[in-house]
Amino acid sequence: MPSKTVRNGARLMAGALAAACAAFGPSAAFADAVAGNDSDALTISITPNVDLGVDIDTATPAGFLDLGSLALGATAFTANPATVSVVGSFNFQELQVQGEVLDTWTLDGDQTANENALQLYALFTTVSRSSSPAQSAFDFTGDATAADANLVTVTARNGGVDSTTGETGDGRFEKQTDASDISPGAGSVDDLSVGDKRHLWFRADLPPTTTVSAAQKFEVTLTAVNGNTN
Repeated sequence: MPSKTVRNGARLMAGALAAACAAFGPSAAFADAVAGNDSDALTISITPNVDLGVDIDTATPAGFLDLGSLALGATAFTANPATVSVVGSFNFQELQVQGEVLDTWTLDGDQTANENALQLYALFTTVSRSSSPAQSAFDFTGDATAADANLVTVTARNGGVDSTTGETGDGRFEKQTDASDISPGAGSVDDLSVGDKRHLWFRADLPPTTTVSAAQKFEVTLTAVNGNTN
């Protein structure tokens, strides 16, 4: 049997070794030669498959507005609005307005009257307005691009303020403040959310002369677009 002295010496050596390990820690025994590969990262990319959309609801028959028989040179207004609803899943939509000629007359691109050319104005309001705005409300008074900004043309035109040019105030096809010729009902068409609704009104200035007597039809298309790039 080992002597008590030997046993005590073994205990002392074991205690000294444990104290040394505690003092220097595991890092001293296992140094990391390449610390740069201790961690890594990856990037996850998700592209939302968004749905942009617009729905137009008119009185019977659906999708058709008849202004009736009008004298040349006259100005007429839609008596009832088309209700425009933003649909889909994207909460930052804006609207483009584009006209198409279906018969002989053209759509005038300026406010100078011309033969066989209809000056067709469009204006959005809030749904609180149930009667057509005054004639002057359709005349453009904002700072968008030109005095003809509210005319519907065969070229698609963006509604609202053009954010890329730093414009403020009214944009195309809208009034942002309740002036006397539109109150109540001024409403922006910038950055619309799903479920937002607007009333859409038209003013038609007939040409002073024409070479045809048949009914003239025009189609107006609204297209929902991404408001971040409009």
